[in-house]
Amino acid sequence: METTLLLIILLALALILVLLVYVVDRLLALEKLTLTLPSFGDKTATEDATIDPHFRGLSGQQLWDGMTGKPIEGFAADAFQALRPRYEVVLGKHIEQLFQAGKGGNALPENPLRIETLRGAVPSFIPSNHAQTLHSLGARSKNESAAELADALDDVTEILYGRTGLDLRRPFSEKLLGFTGDTATPDAPTPEGGEDTSPPPPA
Repeated sequence: METTLLLIILLALALILVLLVYVVDRLLALEKLTLTLPSFGDKTATEDATIDPHFRGLSGQQLWDGMTGKPIEGFAADAFQALRPRYEVVLGKHIEQLFQAGKGGNALPENPLRIETLRGAVPSFIPSNHAQTLHSLGARSKNESAAELADALDDVTEILYGRTGLDLRRPFSEKLLGFTGDTATPDAPTPEGGEDTSPPPPA
């Protein structure tokens, strides 16, 4: 009787052990599956899938360096000329987002900053001193007039466009501040008594 009971216990333990091995194996298989899904696993790999292919894998400071004329291994100097039309859009959006972050009272965005494009996104880099200036001008725009900030905003954006070989066709003071540089011309004062002292027209 005791021998039979012992055999039953041993069989039960063996069955439990087999079930445990099976469950652990299934859990490991499930873990491997979930790691391959976009919503799990490495965030960098997910972001790389949405990078704008137009820039041929360049991003961040490396893209900035190439646009400013620094040699990039594997890229000819004239290769960046073809990238400029699309890069102009990225740089313009980066400038605007830095300014608007300051205007909205938000913290200085990360650098590089992920800029969305029609074909994906690209991390965009701007030298930290210029990024801080743009953010500060946005913050100041809440309390200072457009005329007070226009020159400083145009100076920093002209530097960024100039360094990257881009033509700045529309001043950012007009785009972000609505400043056109126009000033009202006061009417000429009328002499006391209201008489018109202008010379008569020739006969």
